[in-house]
Amino acid sequence: MEEYQTFEVTADPWTVFAFLFYIVLMIIIGLYSARFSSGGIGEFFIGGRKMKSFVVALSAVVSGRSAWLVLGVTGMTYLQGLSAVWAIVGYTLVELFMFLYGAKRLRRYTERLDNVTVPDYFAARFRDSSNLLRLASGIVIVIFMILYVAAQFDAGGKAFAASFGFSNQTGVIITALIVILYTMVGGFLAVSLTDVVQAMFMIVALLVIPVIAVLNYGGLTEVLRDASAIDAFMVDPLALGVLEIATDQVFWLVLYAWSGLGASFGPSLLLSLFWARTTKWGVLAGIISGTLITIIWKETSYLNEMIYELIPAFTLSAIIVVIVSLLTRAPEGVREELEMMKPRYRRRARI
Repeated sequence: MEEYQTFEVTADPWTVFAFLFYIVLMIIIGLYSARFSSGGIGEFFIGGRKMKSFVVALSAVVSGRSAWLVLGVTGMTYLQGLSAVWAIVGYTLVELFMFLYGAKRLRRYTERLDNVTVPDYFAARFRDSSNLLRLASGIVIVIFMILYVAAQFDAGGKAFAASFGFSNQTGVIITALIVILYTMVGGFLAVSLTDVVQAMFMIVALLVIPVIAVLNYGGLTEVLRDASAIDAFMVDPLALGVLEIATDQVFWLVLYAWSGLGASFGPSLLLSLFWARTTKWGVLAGIISGTLITIIWKETSYLNEMIYELIPAFTLSAIIVVIVSLLTRAPEGVREELEMMKPRYRRRARI
């Protein structure tokens, strides 16, 4: 006789209703977006470059920080207290710089040459007919995006397990099906619009609910007093020495993915946007070295305990890009390439 696996949903009706409403809303957004995302590769992968800046900004933050921020940083803060704020300060400052400076130059250049992805940009910027930069970039993206997506699915599984009593594995499968469905149907536009909706949820969860919880507890003074009674480090924002107690899988998987992508692409991308002497071989060396150093540093226990792998990997990758670029010949016409990234060049081209 065959045995069938069964599971029981343990949630109040309002939770089930909210979940079903969310599912239906995501599907509707995906179907709506399909009308606009079926016009070609550019429409599907980058929304035809037509979305408002606030939509792109919310999508970037939600896509990159959702599970890490809601579950990872929340769990780290619960364990180590106010010092967890430095994890947020660091990435906020870096992203602010990229949005204000690097992103503008990248957008102008890629729009003019109709590049869709970062590998497209590298291939166009350095006139790489051999496609070595595309290949190396694609391999790195696959490696570290697997880690990032795994963290998001793991967070979804935990959310379903906590809300409905599912097993974590069942929750991961449901999360994957939802995301794959609206992404395949609606492309980047669907992802961005659903991110805006989820950003509203995150704002409520991260700003409104904590205020209500603190007030219900008796006020901020009571919270800090009781936290201090448990451990004085909990209320000390400079108590960085207790960072190692944050062991949440979502938090560290996302940080691992960020370090790999950041060290592999960060130095090469920034230097290619601002330094005319950057060469194809320098970028290739930076991508490979950033990847290898990240993995080696992360997997070597005594190195991993010293410092977060992104810092040494990014630094060494940048040095390698500079050294290799100085030792190799820069492509011709590089000044014109950099001129394409300036606002005045774009305005002149339209006349």
